[in-house]
Amino acid sequence: MSAASKLRILIADDHEGYRRELGCAFARDPDIQIVDEVSNGAEAIRRVRALRPHKLDLVLMDIDMPVMNGIEATVDIVASDPSLAVIILTVSTLDEDLFAGISSGAVGFLNKNLRPGMLMRTLHDFRCNGSLPMSRIAAGKAFSYLQHHQAKPAPVPPRASRRLSWREREILTRIAGGAHDREIAAALVVAESTIKTHVRHILRKLGARNRAEAVARLRPDDSRD
Repeated sequence: MSAASKLRILIADDHEGYRRELGCAFARDPDIQIVDEVSNGAEAIRRVRALRPHKLDLVLMDIDMPVMNGIEATVDIVASDPSLAVIILTVSTLDEDLFAGISSGAVGFLNKNLRPGMLMRTLHDFRCNGSLPMSRIAAGKAFSYLQHHQAKPAPVPPRASRRLSWREREILTRIAGGAHDREIAAALVVAESTIKTHVRHILRKLGARNRAEAVARLRPDDSRD
């Protein structure tokens, strides 16, 4: 695979041993390339600005780092470059860290205890199928939190989600239920690329940064015509 088609990753983590462990694991995957490593959030912001948009696809961001933590760095990165995916990768299992990570604009939340092989499969699924890079339990917690809190700092017009077509509402409802793009495409008998196109339209219409925000804006009656 050419360098241009690889998933190009920046790792932001203050533990050199963990960065080395990921580097060794990812080196065995021809579809993944680590383009840089940093040890704090401030460095992550600087390197993202230098590498984007042509040399970086994804940031793996730890939460607890010196100088600037990962949550603060993610907020800055997403605000200046909404199309760049940031995934929180941490040892924390606290709900408040999960909620802070998703509210910061990160597209996923993964535990460092995840086996390297499973981590790589998760990253591939996210890139190829749009699958949420978090466990279903974490996703359920995140959706519930956003539904109760996200609308307060960023109110959504009462009928904003009614801008969606019936097909878009159906797809968003299935995403809320934890279905992957591949599963939705099979259920609706369409191509995965068609689902991805619908998702892009959903995010644009709802003004959502990611799927979690879009699901949080799904009104209870939106699954019905």
